[in-house]
Amino acid sequence: MSNPNAARGAIFEPCWSLRLRSGGRALTLGVAIAVASPSLGCSDSNGGASTHFGAGGTSANGAGGAPSAAGGTSGGTAPGAGGAAGASGAASGGATTGGSAGAAGSAGSAGSGGGNATDGDTAPVRPLKVDPTMAMNKQIQFSAKQLDPMAGTSTTPTHEGDTEYGYVNTQKPMQGKLVMTLGGIGGCCGQGGIGGFAVGLGFHHLAIAMQTQISSAPDQYKQVAENLRTDEDNRQMGDGRMEAWDGVDRVSWLDINVHDSFAHRAALGLKYMQEQDPGGDWAYYLNADDTVRWSDVYLVGYSYGSQTLAVVSKYVRIGRGIATSGPEDEGFPNATWIHAKSATPLERMYGLFGSLNLGNKVATTQAAGWLGDALTVNAGAAAGSFGMAHLLVLTGQGHSEFCAGDGGEWKALCQYAFGVMQ
Repeated sequence: MSNPNAARGAIFEPCWSLRLRSGGRALTLGVAIAVASPSLGCSDSNGGASTHFGAGGTSANGAGGAPSAAGGTSGGTAPGAGGAAGASGAASGGATTGGSAGAAGSAGSAGSGGGNATDGDTAPVRPLKVDPTMAMNKQIQFSAKQLDPMAGTSTTPTHEGDTEYGYVNTQKPMQGKLVMTLGGIGGCCGQGGIGGFAVGLGFHHLAIAMQTQISSAPDQYKQVAENLRTDEDNRQMGDGRMEAWDGVDRVSWLDINVHDSFAHRAALGLKYMQEQDPGGDWAYYLNADDTVRWSDVYLVGYSYGSQTLAVVSKYVRIGRGIATSGPEDEGFPNATWIHAKSATPLERMYGLFGSLNLGNKVATTQAAGWLGDALTVNAGAAAGSFGMAHLLVLTGQGHSEFCAGDGGEWKALCQYAFGVMQ
């Protein structure tokens, strides 16, 4: 391609209205409930449906805000506005990426995203209304082709017939966040090990198919000496990832339309999960126009998937990014995406890297603005030993997702990365 249901019972209303005012305690029918969950949820005394509202980040009060106009970024419902020719705009409910014009060149590069203010999250349409008495509490499978007959019409393979799935265990304390895992090169769909860990913490988990077969830009860009590279060369890796994300035409070496984009398929997946598992309330993560509300989405990547989430977080305001065994600069230390202003507040970004497979992951994430120095962590490290670290090097570990099952000897670290200590 060339580059060119309201809340069901009134019992929940006092909890929501008082939470807005108090932040730390809630009164429900005259009963005081101490809130320990970072998602600020409440439930009735009979163990029925639980209600959450407006998480969208890692701020202390968990409150979502109105969309921000800063930097041209919203994370909301409007399609991304283009900057100069070829600027990256996100479709299907992502944040706009055309905050500034794309870099010069025949095709233009990805524009920089908005700033790091914490008041730009898209508020939910209504409270989360999980009902454990109705929820399926099991993995539900489907495929992109099943949900959209136009899936697979791109020239580039996108795993349209592979098994996608969603799972939430409503017997766990609900976090009010959706984890979407992004797997390794050539694989599909999602990353089951760390996704299962997230389900065990009370997150919704959705695994969606996307382009994972083409891992790098063509040689015509890679073989250019670093000191001779132009903006056109440096934009390729990031713009390729964003084309796979939203189906907007950016690079000549991929052909991915909207039907085969991650954002479009994620929205369809949430709608399908809501139909199949209404007790799990998957529609909570949709905007009024049925696009994904990314402010309450945690993108969790492994290897290639970490490369993707690192790029996407620069142009789409997400709730949190957790990268395992990636990203690296992929041979482009001056890639446009690395130095772009971040749409996602940088305090929401976390990287877990094996000490035996470090490469330039720390250097790349620091160049991208991720916070702080790297902290070396030993197996069995206890909760409270991570300080405020965002970049964590796991001693004796290689190329791994680290947090499969219950997290094993890395359990406390994995919980820290997800922002949930249990």
